[in-house]
Amino acid sequence: VNGAVSAYMAQLTTTCPATAVSYGAGCTGSGGLNVLTATSLPWIGSAFRSIATSMPVNSLVLSVLGLSTVSIPLSTILPSPAGCKLLVSPDLLDLYLPTASSVQTQVPLPNTLALVGQVIHQQVVPVELSGLGGITALTSTNALSLTIGSF
Repeated sequence: VNGAVSAYMAQLTTTCPATAVSYGAGCTGSGGLNVLTATSLPWIGSAFRSIATSMPVNSLVLSVLGLSTVSIPLSTILPSPAGCKLLVSPDLLDLYLPTASSVQTQVPLPNTLALVGQVIHQQVVPVELSGLGGITALTSTNALSLTIGSF
């Protein structure tokens, strides 16, 4: 009471906090500016979640997880707007279908102390499709740098 500490209260803190930091810039596709946002933090024993918005309606979406960063213009792979880059090493790929112009991703993190303090990176790459199913463009979101934490 009045700023005094009670003998019956405890404060839960951690020396290994989880973090999610955005870096790089997304580029604009047919759905608008592609943006990736963390909706939870990467704690061991839980699932890290994020949402990618402004996904093209007619697309498949790759969630790219990697252990390192890169800077590869997507135009070197397939047709892409200027400035679209792959910012994450493609160590693990998940495929999603957008719903209402967004994609919600989930990465389960096992309850393993060896993961605490490890850094992984995530980015989302929409693969825009024509009406006949051909690839018309690759675009990309910003990336997230995730430090796995523990209580």
